[in-house]
Amino acid sequence: MMRLASTAEPCSRRGSPVGRWLTLAGMLLALMLTATQAVPAPAVAGIYHVYSCAQPNGKPAPTDGWSTSSLGGVGADSGDSDTCAQGGSLTAFVGAQAEQSAYTGPQWVFSAAPDTEIAGGTLTATLTSPQGQSWLGSPSSAYVAADVIVNCQFNEPCGAAGVFTGAFPILNPGGSNIYATAVCVSPNYGATTCPPGSGIDAEVSVSAANIELESDAAPSASAVGGSLVANQTLDGPQSILITASDPGPGVYEAIFQIDGHTVESPVIDTNDGRCENAGGTSDGTAAFLYVQPCPPQVNSVEVPFNPASVSDGPHELKVLVSDAAGNTTTILDHQVIIDNNGEYTTLLTRGACNGTSCDEHARLLASSRQPATLTRHFGHSAVTLTGRLLDHTGAPITGAQVKLFEQAHDAGAPMQEAGSVSTDASGAWEFKVPDGPSRLLRVAYFSHLKDTTPAVQLDYHERVYAAVSMGARRRVRLGEPVVFRGHLIGGWIPYAGEEVQIEIFYDGRWRTIEVLHTDAHGRFAYSYIFATGIGGSYRFRASVSYGIAYPFLASSSSPVKIRVQG
Repeated sequence: MMRLASTAEPCSRRGSPVGRWLTLAGMLLALMLTATQAVPAPAVAGIYHVYSCAQPNGKPAPTDGWSTSSLGGVGADSGDSDTCAQGGSLTAFVGAQAEQSAYTGPQWVFSAAPDTEIAGGTLTATLTSPQGQSWLGSPSSAYVAADVIVNCQFNEPCGAAGVFTGAFPILNPGGSNIYATAVCVSPNYGATTCPPGSGIDAEVSVSAANIELESDAAPSASAVGGSLVANQTLDGPQSILITASDPGPGVYEAIFQIDGHTVESPVIDTNDGRCENAGGTSDGTAAFLYVQPCPPQVNSVEVPFNPASVSDGPHELKVLVSDAAGNTTTILDHQVIIDNNGEYTTLLTRGACNGTSCDEHARLLASSRQPATLTRHFGHSAVTLTGRLLDHTGAPITGAQVKLFEQAHDAGAPMQEAGSVSTDASGAWEFKVPDGPSRLLRVAYFSHLKDTTPAVQLDYHERVYAAVSMGARRRVRLGEPVVFRGHLIGGWIPYAGEEVQIEIFYDGRWRTIEVLHTDAHGRFAYSYIFATGIGGSYRFRASVSYGIAYPFLASSSSPVKIRVQG
């Protein structure tokens, strides 16, 4: 029978000298002493909790991060089950109905998220071992004192057919895995099999887990636009555009601080509900139902901020981005003037009224025929935006300057002014938008000419298909190269060029025959030699895919038809 070994002196299952042993009774005493002396730890950065099988409030939890495995294999009448969704448990068991290989059996394995490690927590479990061994271990599944969290061992205090149930603290942090293992043990020392009998040889069931995961890497983040970046006078709802990534638990919150105090901390992207704090922790850190709960990357996400709860006057504004573990990166830190009531606004600082009214609650009405999302091909169907500017009573604001801003869907692209028009006697405005890439188009009205924060704005999202051209001579002989030359039109080519796929239409579908990069101006060339196909005609085209560095939708050139001559 294998017994729990101390890592101070190595041991094996058979044939090696027996070192110092840690009995189950001694291990349970250590666990009890530790539990009675434990106190809630203060909140620290780098920690988040993952609930498995059951939440602290008793509701079922997913079993994300857990997978099935075995120690030496799984015999007949043995296996594992997951009944957590029905209020049950993760169970590994070795049946006694059939002969089993000694010291083998099923196990459940928990794996931490990338760039994280297990820092602590508790496992609520039931163990029994009438003719075997069952245990919880971390960071490995080895049956040694340095890894075992709790065990139940044949012929030890757990007892024949005994059951041990409790909430067991994880006291050996630092690894990436937790194991729930059950194996059978032969009653005869040195035997390689466990004889058949009745009931079970060993079983372990995890009915709830509160696992603390640690990540020390702060997210990589930046503010890529928005009124909070551009403006220092905040007189209404604002926003900030955030691009961020995190290799561990994912990008979590935007934290808005005024004079060092957090006033808002919205979740940047809920990740379909996975990135929402489940609560219930005693250390102030966040808890989730998934090991990697939040998105690893967010791109130009607009996060709102309302300064209404902040007193008017000068303040220090700081914006931080956190990951799910609480690690933060500061993306904005500057002085602002909060001006909810207009007490700090003067004609000198804000300039004259913009139009016939200085209405802070003006309305920009878009044309009813103008959708908020516009899709078109580059170089075709130029966009015209129309609408009206009204005050809060519904009267037109005439002679007002309305501005158009644009921000390309390209990582790090700034929000920049693209034009301005004046409203007519009915408050109407119109912008003929110049050709450009996929982008955010923002029509904004500033109530005073020197204002840096718009009183009202309209956002349109323009989705533009790339313009790809490619040409070649139309007839070619066998063995003679035909050169295809092409161009990505519209600019915004990455410094290292953009990837282009050369495709041939063959056997009923387009097939990629080459992938190449353009130069910095979007030009490309490709040479092709026909080795066969006399008398046939073949169609070729160039295609480009959507990418974060090239702000256009995927598109293809018109096909080029080549005839092969003898």
